[in-house]
Amino acid sequence: MGQAVSRKSRIPDGIIFKQTASCNIPLVLLEYKRAIGEGGCDPCLQAAYSLREFLFKDELSELLDKCGCPSFLLAGGGTRLSIFGAVHTDKFIVQHLADVYIGEATTHEDTHAFHVAKVFTSFRDARATLDEYYEGILRQETSSTSPHQDPPTPHRCFFPYPTKFREHGVETEAEAQVTEFEYTDVPDADPANVTFFVQVKPSGRELVVKFVDRYGVEAHEHMAEAGMAPRLLYCGSLDGENDVRYGKSCVQGKVKQGLYVGPLRMVVMEYIKPGERPQDAREKTRKAIDELHGRGFVFGDLREPNVLFSEGKVYLIDFDWAGKIGEARYPRGLSSRVDWPGKAESLERELIEANHDFIMLDRLFPK
Repeated sequence: MGQAVSRKSRIPDGIIFKQTASCNIPLVLLEYKRAIGEGGCDPCLQAAYSLREFLFKDELSELLDKCGCPSFLLAGGGTRLSIFGAVHTDKFIVQHLADVYIGEATTHEDTHAFHVAKVFTSFRDARATLDEYYEGILRQETSSTSPHQDPPTPHRCFFPYPTKFREHGVETEAEAQVTEFEYTDVPDADPANVTFFVQVKPSGRELVVKFVDRYGVEAHEHMAEAGMAPRLLYCGSLDGENDVRYGKSCVQGKVKQGLYVGPLRMVVMEYIKPGERPQDAREKTRKAIDELHGRGFVFGDLREPNVLFSEGKVYLIDFDWAGKIGEARYPRGLSSRVDWPGKAESLERELIEANHDFIMLDRLFPK
């Protein structure tokens, strides 16, 4: 445990530092109260505010130029403890990771103890990984063979951590070659954006990487085979090792009452250079939708950003909502600013119908 800091400076009593010659890097902050509501402040908010204030100390300014300063927050009260991850990009972001009941259960004591042990064992491993991450940052600072470079634009802290995958398409997953890449840019400035441009090392091959909780893999594959979508190189776990097409159900999302429940996945596809919209854009897009419907799939999100033209050909490039007719459903939180085939609130979690794609086609290319 690192130093204890008084509450007058709003730093919580419990803090684990990684001590370096130039600064103390906060790895874990703990804000724990004897009871929820004690002191009139949410422990999570108190810990988050404290960490944010600590990160902007002068001694950490150089570190913030090199990374997003990821840290863990442990916050709770009484018998409840929550684990959060925090990172700084253009804003301070805190994400909930897990909850654990740390009291004694009245029945199934061993089951409860095992669950608590799993949570804290996972946290211990994650904390060790975080320590290794900062070791890598520090090695870059001191390496004589790696001269200092100005931070890239956009800053590296805007990019996710996965940087490799095993490309699908070989006989077995074990034989698939590991492809490493580096992030180069983001398509737009939308703060909710989860799509990135990358380049393969060392060839410089351009790809697109996105992160999703649901994806129409079968629909994308069929359209790619028909030459109407970019080739899908990978879709699976964030470590780049488990493509869903190798039959590993552990990385497949499941539909429960209209909600897609499953792990976050990484999708990697070829980059298609955009071109001018051809005069027969509507006809080409209609042909693509007919092809998709003919194989029993719906698209669902037929809007201008998701239809790409290149060298006179049409490509559908966003299959997040795509799926089998009678199974694929609209997500929660549909934007009310989009002219959907019905009111946004009435479509949420409802089935995507084939005729909805044609309605969106007419709105994309008015007759």
